[in-house]
Amino acid sequence: MKALGKSLRLAAGFEGVTLIILLCVAVPLKYGWGNPTLVRSLGPIHGVAFLTYIYQVLKASARQKLSLKSTLTLVAAGFVPGGTFVALRRL
Repeated sequence: MKALGKSLRLAAGFEGVTLIILLCVAVPLKYGWGNPTLVRSLGPIHGVAFLTYIYQVLKASARQKLSLKSTLTLVAAGFVPGGTFVALRRL
C-alpha cells in the first residue's frame, strides 16, 4: 500500500487530539464541575476536525485506491479515542 498522504496524517492527528481532549477534559468539566464552557467551544472545533478527517480518508481512498477494508478501518477509527493514531500506524 502506498504511503498515506501528509494531509490525511495531519487531519487524523488533529481529529484524534480534539476527541481525546473533548472526552478526557471537557466532558468531565461539564458533568463533574458543571462548567460546559470547554464543551461549547471545543465541540464545534472537533466537529470540523472530524469532517475534515473523513474527507481526507475518502480523498485518499479515491486517489490511492485503498481497499474497502482500509477505508472502513480509517473511518471507524475516527469514532474511537486514539483510534486514528493506531489505525494510521497499522496502515
